[in-house]
Formats: sequence, C-alpha cells, structure tokens
Amino acid sequence: MEELVHDLERIDPDGALSCRMYDAASATKVVRELARDVSFDELAGAIASGYGSSLGETRRRKLTAIESADAQHRGDALADSNWIHGPAAKQTLTLRNRIASQLGAIEAAVALKADGTIEAARLSGDFIANSPAIAELEGELRGRPLDLASISDAVAKTFGDNENNNSNFFLGAGELSNLVRLIAGVN
Repeated sequence: MEELVHDLERIDPDGALSCRMYDAASATKVVRELARDVSFDELAGAIASGYGSSLGETRRRKLTAIESADAQHRGDALADSNWIHGPAAKQTLTLRNRIASQLGAIEAAVALKADGTIEAARLSGDFIANSPAIAELEGELRGRPLDLASISDAVAKTFGDNENNNSNFFLGAGELSNLVRLIAGVN
C-alpha cells in the first residue's frame, strides 16, 4: 500500500482520483514482516493454505485450454474498453466535495450552468455500485438545482426501493442521506 501513491502518480498524473496516503507506519508488507523476499508461488500457497484451514479442503488444478483462452479474450476486451482511464473528466466539473467512506473516500464533482442548475455531475472514489445506476444518477442530477431537496429526490429516484429501480445499489457511504449531503455540499 505504501507504493500505491507512487503508482497513482503514474496512472493519474492530474490527480483526478482520490487516494489515502500510506507509509511504512500505516501499511503492512509481507517482505518487511518476514524480513525476506517472498515469491509469488510462496505467497499464493500461504493464501491457499489459509483458505484451506478456514474452509476445509482445497484443491489445485490447471486451467483448461478453453478457460485460458476465455480469460485471455476477456482480458483483451477489458483492456480495449479503456476501463482504467474511462471517459476523461470534464475540466468544467469545478465544484467538488469529498467525504470519508466505509471503503476510503467518495468524491462528488459538479459543473453549474449560469442559472445555478447542474450541468454535469460525476461520482468517483471508493464505493461499490452498479454502473448503470451511477450513470442514471448523474443524468438525473442534470438540470436540477444544487439543493438538498432536489438532490435527495434524484438519489431516491435512482436508489430508492421501488419496483422500477430495485436492482440499483450503492454501498460504501452508509445511509443514502450521506450521499445526498456529499453531492449537495459541493463548493
């Protein structure tokens, strides 16, 4: 984890992604704890042994040629999708707010039109949600005033428990009211 901030500098030099700062005091390294280098196979074996102790019998097997080809195909498709870079964040999303979350941090960024309504919105950070729901929420926010009531309505419409949206979920912020306060609190 203490290397994460350096890796993030390489893949996100503009600083669009939020990241906690880890150092030797706040991250554990297997190499440091064992005072020796550890090979991938040794570490994988230790993890498998731990699962075996917790869950019972484990067995190793080689992937079939079909499984390997399928994994390669899926990996290539994922790389071609440009998922790690995604659509470039608009520079106009100048109003930002960030909160600590159950998984790290969540950030909301918005751009306002001259009349004070939301032109564009983007959520990023450490949360778990279905992608269509995030796109739906960002779309639902467009054209709304940046106030608690309007934001609350958009969040409830997207993630509320009703027959239209029962498959949408957002995990990591606790109650949805935290998400509302995050978005409404951009400055």
